[in-house]
Amino acid sequence: MAEFTADLQALLAEMTNAGKNYWPSVLEGYSDDIEHVAKEVLDRRRWVVNTLDVYRRKADGALAGIRWDAPATEEQEGQERYPEVVKVEQVMRTTYRVVQ
Repeated sequence: MAEFTADLQALLAEMTNAGKNYWPSVLEGYSDDIEHVAKEVLDRRRWVVNTLDVYRRKADGALAGIRWDAPATEEQEGQERYPEVVKVEQVMRTTYRVVQ
């Protein structure tokens, strides 16, 4: 199978050619073989929130992400999101909680 980042880039190009802006729910509708697995905020600025959406290819479990600028306020709605396909990896974290 092709590298998942290349496949995701092709899906983004197909969406753009169809006149659709990137949005996680729209992208999932383009392929039955991918699923949205996580969303993380990478950075918050006054006008945009830099966001990472992580996708998994169901066939082989490969991961890839789309980094994009989400509007920070309703005044920015409709602006270009600048989606960029990036390689991602899963990192496990240990967290602690108080037990009583």
